[in-house]
Amino acid sequence: MTNQVNKNFVSNIINLLVGVFVGLFYTPYLIRCLGVAAYGVVPLAFIVNQYISVVTTSLTGSLTRFYSVSLQQGKYKEASRYLSSSFLIITLIGCCLLPFFIWFVSNLDRVFNIPANLLSSAKWLFSFTLISFLMSLYSSLLNITLYALNRIDLMNVVKILRSALKVVFTICFFLFFSKDVGFIGFVLFLTEFIILCFSYVVYRRTVNNKIEISAGHLNKKALLAVLSMTVFVIIQQVGDTGLYRIDNFIVNKYWSVRESGILGAVSDFGNYIMTSIGVISSLFGPLILIAYSKEEHDKVKSLAVENSLYVGLMAALLAGVIIGFCKPIITLWIGPNYTSYFPWMILKLYVIPFYAAAGVFAFVYRAWNYLKVPALWTVIIGAINLLVSILLCEFSGGDETYIFYMLVISSIFVILQSYILCSYCFSRLYNFSEKRALFINFLKILFVLLLSALLAYVYGLFISVGQLFQLCIAIIVVGCVALILSFMLVLRKEQKQRLLSYLKSFI
Repeated sequence: MTNQVNKNFVSNIINLLVGVFVGLFYTPYLIRCLGVAAYGVVPLAFIVNQYISVVTTSLTGSLTRFYSVSLQQGKYKEASRYLSSSFLIITLIGCCLLPFFIWFVSNLDRVFNIPANLLSSAKWLFSFTLISFLMSLYSSLLNITLYALNRIDLMNVVKILRSALKVVFTICFFLFFSKDVGFIGFVLFLTEFIILCFSYVVYRRTVNNKIEISAGHLNKKALLAVLSMTVFVIIQQVGDTGLYRIDNFIVNKYWSVRESGILGAVSDFGNYIMTSIGVISSLFGPLILIAYSKEEHDKVKSLAVENSLYVGLMAALLAGVIIGFCKPIITLWIGPNYTSYFPWMILKLYVIPFYAAAGVFAFVYRAWNYLKVPALWTVIIGAINLLVSILLCEFSGGDETYIFYMLVISSIFVILQSYILCSYCFSRLYNFSEKRALFINFLKILFVLLLSALLAYVYGLFISVGQLFQLCIAIIVVGCVALILSFMLVLRKEQKQRLLSYLKSFI
């Protein structure tokens, strides 16, 4: 590994530790302060951002591809045109979304099932959250330069600052003012304003005046190039959203904020696993894009196939251990009244390893700007999932068992859309003849997931994990055993040697 990759890895570890601490503390803190019903409004606000980000983050994703290739090839004027044109697009999108924001917040009680006593606070929460989201897009555009230069370490500084400020400001407002849902939105607004200022300072110091953002760099060709790719990224994001986050909306609509709050809380562990896996997987995105820019396609292919396996195995190990200990985790984290919802947690977690592994293949076909096929199929799969979920809920009669059925079906569609579809697109793009290897990798990931879950479950049968300290020890012990067994049983000899050489580079 290069020195910069080492720096990125270390900063990822630090960001992970901060993220895990914030995640384990922040959600139960909000539930204790607000109650599960009031907290149920918070995931809804965050999910709305994800739906709007279908348009805006699709733009930043498209820009990353064009901007990074130009920057790596030393075409600074071209890179300036892409960045300046994207700032114009983001501004226009914000202006177009403003009337929708006003209508949406004004009619919030018609869109969601929110109790009357929480409606006023919920409107403040959604208002500030939507404004914060638009501010974060400008920060993301500025930070694309860091991604293109493989400065993941500096990007992690931004992420750590965002996480820390969110927690500190929330505690301060709850202590000195009141424990109100509306303050969470204002905290996000204040945090994103500081992040935007910080990102601009980092951007100016990084580009050394080589890249400029100005009206003089606006360019029709650059604008159309970014927009043409953005269209298909948007289509794919629509399908993704329909698969991964639509369940919370549906549960809120057919049940209440209580059920959507519980589902949002147990779903958070999937986000924590993805954050943990990001320690490794985020290293490969810039490397794949740089290799593609230099037309080193054999390197791109080897990076994708092997590292997809590593990422999937790591996610399987983490998800499996948490699945095996899901009952005590829910009991200690949220409360014993919610332990019976552990099947929801299992269904939200077991798809994570396949989704994480597929993300590495997504780096490749986005570098190639090959998005039409995955985008269209993602929308089709997402639409089918949405239709089936709604039909189930229509016949539920308020029975929570149907939420379980909905999550089972959604998890099947998620695996189909993530690992299977991405593997197909990758193999088609490179005319990859060893499709059997991709299927074997799928089975290896599944094996590690089941092995880790089984080890955790058996451990819990013989040793008590009723207290937080006991649970931490159990996770460490089972995780280490599962890691050793996975290393010995799953990896080939040359893969073991490569992993060991990676580890030696840090010593």
